[in-house]
Amino acid sequence: MFTYIIQQHRQINPYFLIWLLFCSAGAAYLLAHNKADAFVQMNPLHHKGLDIFFIITSFLGDGIFVLLLVLVLFVTRQHTTALQLLIVFVVSGLIAQLLKNAVPAPRPRVFLSSLQVAYPYFMEGITRTGLASFPSGHSTTVFAATALLALRTHHIYRQGLLIAIALLTGYSRVYLGHHFLEDVITGSVIGIFTALAVHFGYSYRYEKVWKRSPVYRAAT
Repeated sequence: MFTYIIQQHRQINPYFLIWLLFCSAGAAYLLAHNKADAFVQMNPLHHKGLDIFFIITSFLGDGIFVLLLVLVLFVTRQHTTALQLLIVFVVSGLIAQLLKNAVPAPRPRVFLSSLQVAYPYFMEGITRTGLASFPSGHSTTVFAATALLALRTHHIYRQGLLIAIALLTGYSRVYLGHHFLEDVITGSVIGIFTALAVHFGYSYRYEKVWKRSPVYRAAT
């Protein structure tokens, strides 16, 4: 299967290259700062216009948006992409929810309050509280969806746009005070590896198993 993957994707996909740079830079940043300082320093500027922008951007990682996208793909007869996207969404979401339940982690508002750290940008009615910070579900969803779509296109500009959408959505979760950077990075890892597994697993089974089956040969 690994030989098949290499044969199908010999060129570097900029989506994954930029994601690796993001993870490397994020990990280095977290190693250089404690949890509270890292969160506060990532949010130095807040403005009403930015609040609205990131509230809207955050919706791109919502399950409702992804399901609407799946529906659009089905209607436009992109059935394989729609099916893979639906599988990626369900599987990555289950993994994220299992981790949330297994690793209770306070959200930024709760965590900073426990340390008596003053932070003026939490939004009433928007910023969440509780112990479901790790990992970021929205980040898991948006990286899973965009990674799958990046694997399904060979257009470099579309791949670049998809990673930009994922990174902005991931940062929106920090900006809005829902998550820490490590929650976003972990969500991205879950989403991307799920997308890789589903995409290549589906493609491999289709190309190497189904197309060589007697049923397929008889039908064609």
